[in-house]
Amino acid sequence: MPQKPRKMDPNDGRAPDTIQLLHPRGVQDAGTENKNIKQSYAWQSLNSCFFDNGLELWYQAYTCWPSTVRDNFLTMVPTSSFLGCFIFHCDRRLKNLHQPTDSKQAFDNLEMMQFNTRHYIFNKWKLYADPCEYGCAKT
Repeated sequence: MPQKPRKMDPNDGRAPDTIQLLHPRGVQDAGTENKNIKQSYAWQSLNSCFFDNGLELWYQAYTCWPSTVRDNFLTMVPTSSFLGCFIFHCDRRLKNLHQPTDSKQAFDNLEMMQFNTRHYIFNKWKLYADPCEYGCAKT
């Protein structure tokens, strides 16, 4: 006997508009869905969780900026700084949503930012002595 579709509790912890955000035009057909919208930073052994969280939060904040603010900020931030690297990463990631590239290219963009962030945290800023140390998301 086939199971009935499970009815989701509207208060299950997801934001009320999660489905609408994942399917911007209300299209539920997997063939027309923008797969890049669901990509995020993949956990990297041993300890990327503590900075993946911050990268995703800052990216989500960046997407809320008006496009004129984003464009102006891109011209002002030094490209050789971590902030410049991150803002350009956010810009590429956002553009991938509107002009979808293949999923591998979008994933490579995410992976490169994780690599750069790890490099800054452990090698440039030396926030932790051991590169295998688990860090704090707030730090």
